[in-house]
Amino acid sequence: MSERKQADPNHPQPRPRQGRREFDVLALGELLIDFKMRLPLAPSLTQSSHSIASGINAAPSLHGDAGGAPANVLAAVSRLGGQAGFIGKVGRDGFGDFLASTLRHYGIDVTGLTESAEVLTTLAFVSLNADGERSFSFHRNPGADTQLSLDDIDLRLLQQTKVFHFGSLSLTSEPARSTTLAVAKAARQAGCIVSFDPNWRSPLWPHQNEAVEQMLRGIKTAHIVKVSEEELRLLTDTSDVRQGAMTLLKKGPELVLVTLGSEGCFYANRQDLTGRVPSIPVHSVDTTGAGDAFMGGFLWQVTRDSRQPVASWHRQKLEAAIHFANAVGALTASRSGTMSAMPSLSEVNQVLVRGTD
Repeated sequence: MSERKQADPNHPQPRPRQGRREFDVLALGELLIDFKMRLPLAPSLTQSSHSIASGINAAPSLHGDAGGAPANVLAAVSRLGGQAGFIGKVGRDGFGDFLASTLRHYGIDVTGLTESAEVLTTLAFVSLNADGERSFSFHRNPGADTQLSLDDIDLRLLQQTKVFHFGSLSLTSEPARSTTLAVAKAARQAGCIVSFDPNWRSPLWPHQNEAVEQMLRGIKTAHIVKVSEEELRLLTDTSDVRQGAMTLLKKGPELVLVTLGSEGCFYANRQDLTGRVPSIPVHSVDTTGAGDAFMGGFLWQVTRDSRQPVASWHRQKLEAAIHFANAVGALTASRSGTMSAMPSLSEVNQVLVRGTD
């Protein structure tokens, strides 16, 4: 049976204030351990067996760190100076304790974090190639994050929240699936701006069709949707970015953002505004969390004036927010780590003023 974690006297949580939204962003979803290993270059046909063996022996050992897309988004928000809170479940194990401590370290409120005595914390294994690009595998059968239920959640947190954010990894199985959609619906009813990032991870879905079906349910609940090019093709069956974005807009959101890697970000909203904001070029060291950093940067901009619907933003304001988010994502990709790689507001502003080196 799930139990709420007791308050830690060494890390007191903020008390809700009447008449204002306590959280800039409240996110629900997976919280897990990312084990990363950078893979050596593949041996060439002319390479000696000795040098191949040396390269394998030189490969670094696995390094574990806190991960999970919703938590990464919150870390970005917190580093920029925003108030962030997390809803989710971990195992009653050493990994779960480490994750809770890590969120506190990054200034993320863990009032909504619960633990399971029956199921262990989810583990992810991330392999990085020489360009910092990733491949994933998971130990989650099931993981504690999939066991999140409505009984674990105090919905009054939504009354204190400007933006509620979630992804699709909490939609892979029950009870977390029904819980996530119910909380997203409650967030809209509470007056929150709702954002959704599918964060497609094929190993966690039994069938691709099921993934598409559940992601579309998430999209229909959200005001803001961010997708990658791969996710856009998956969800709309088209490689035409503009056409795909317009297709997603018809599902219900007010704004669709399509991240294009080195090509920047395409946007489309309900006011028939479309366009592309160029990327900020950097040398990528580790792209893990860069998309989440982008999302955190954009949502932080949204919370600066959350009373104005995103659908009513004029082009200049929208593109400025995306440009800011591009800078947050670029800085994160240029560093090793995930949460630890998230930039501060001053670092982002320096990039926006001077450009990258």
